[in-house]
Amino acid sequence: MYNGIFSALVTPFLSDSLKIDYDSLKNLINYQVENSISGLVVCGSTGEAATLSRDEYLEVLQFVKDTVKSKKVNNSFKLIAGVGSNNTAFGVEIAKEVNKIMYDAYLVVAPPYNKPTQEGIYQHIKSIKIASDADIIAYNVPGRTVSNILPQTVKRLAQDKIIVGLKEASGNFSQLNDVLSLCRDEIDVLLGEDAFIFPSLSIGAKGGISVVSNVFPKEMMDIYKLSLDCSDLNKAKELHFKLLPFIHLLFSESNPIPVKYALYKKGIINSYEVRLPLTKATKETQEKIDNFLNNIDNI
Repeated sequence: MYNGIFSALVTPFLSDSLKIDYDSLKNLINYQVENSISGLVVCGSTGEAATLSRDEYLEVLQFVKDTVKSKKVNNSFKLIAGVGSNNTAFGVEIAKEVNKIMYDAYLVVAPPYNKPTQEGIYQHIKSIKIASDADIIAYNVPGRTVSNILPQTVKRLAQDKIIVGLKEASGNFSQLNDVLSLCRDEIDVLLGEDAFIFPSLSIGAKGGISVVSNVFPKEMMDIYKLSLDCSDLNKAKELHFKLLPFIHLLFSESNPIPVKYALYKKGIINSYEVRLPLTKATKETQEKIDNFLNNIDNI
């Protein structure tokens, strides 16, 4: 159901006011759809959801939904909304609001900062599921949350029909193996780390929620498709290793700082502004991204 590459969409801001730049957002959405991406994840951490007001958050979700609808995408295209909070009651409230916009799925992160137990994580995700009219994809990213959704908890969430998928971004390949061993036939496991997407496909992952695909959607989809049908694994591997230096660059500073600069340099968005507490890409990062983009024409 949730197979392929889903771009973790950035939220562009105007350079003079830091208000949402809807012209750039529309351009980015069009670029993704025209390059046959599998779907979009909107208002996640890459979308700087933590710095959006409640009204902005809902407006962005609605704008993306309307823009995608106008493009007449095929029925397999999925829209996934980030519904993350360390306050379960607030997460439930937000889920009820997002129900009105009608997304396909909600990406629910393990509550950050609180450091809940595995039971607390389970109950948090279950509570949002009960309030939701959409599928639930759990999001495990201990580097941001300090909460690790263990494989046994993923299995329990899957067996209880609370989740249909998992975005796995623990950075622990051993844990990924355990999750896939326990759950690969019950849920769709998507990698949340671009460097792991290609190798994970061979052991049962269904794709990835990608930052790189903001900039290179076609190439990330090519890696996925070539790996899926085994038509040319060598070509998929070649693409993976060509993009790997760029993947490292995009996480050399806090995401989405570098990817916004790369999108700006590609002419897809009009500025690379981020909202505090994030700050714009350093000169060193800019120069490295410039160098990569200037030499990647033959990808």
